[in-house]
Amino acid sequence: MSDGSRLILALDLVDVGGRALRMAQDISPHCFAIKVNWPIILHAGPQIIREISRFSRVICDLKLADIPNTNRLIVERVRELGAWGVIAHSFVGQDSLRAVVEAAGDMKVFSVVAMSHPPGASDLLNRFHDMLIDISMKAGGVRLRGPPGQQRGRPAPDKGTRRGGHEDNIARHRRPGRR
Repeated sequence: MSDGSRLILALDLVDVGGRALRMAQDISPHCFAIKVNWPIILHAGPQIIREISRFSRVICDLKLADIPNTNRLIVERVRELGAWGVIAHSFVGQDSLRAVVEAAGDMKVFSVVAMSHPPGASDLLNRFHDMLIDISMKAGGVRLRGPPGQQRGRPAPDKGTRRGGHEDNIARHRRPGRR
């Protein structure tokens, strides 16, 4: 893992014969973090989080979108496995997102406020990204995640957000009327 890199490797593939783990080990010295998603976790098992966390920061791209207790249970488990960060949807509401933040402890929480897949994301989710930013800010302790160009409104540091460093490139937000 490289503290000087801004690169986050999206390990969005199915692990066949340990190929993903070998790839992650080879590339990790050049990356700030490695992002894993549901397909690799379901194929390789949750232990893939622990294995990768031995040599890199791991962001679990789970896009959590459930009731508070279920979100809490999932976050507690990935934290036990060594995850550095977790991604959750904000559309499920402030209570569910707050459960993620509280269960995360020192882990970073990234809140999805918009998505990039056309036309699906524009059908509903992206129409409400300003509202989703507000939900995320009220939940506290989150970084915002959305496609470039659709992000507005960067929260002030006193809003309970944890920002800075490499994760800041995920959360480039400006509130209207603020610099």
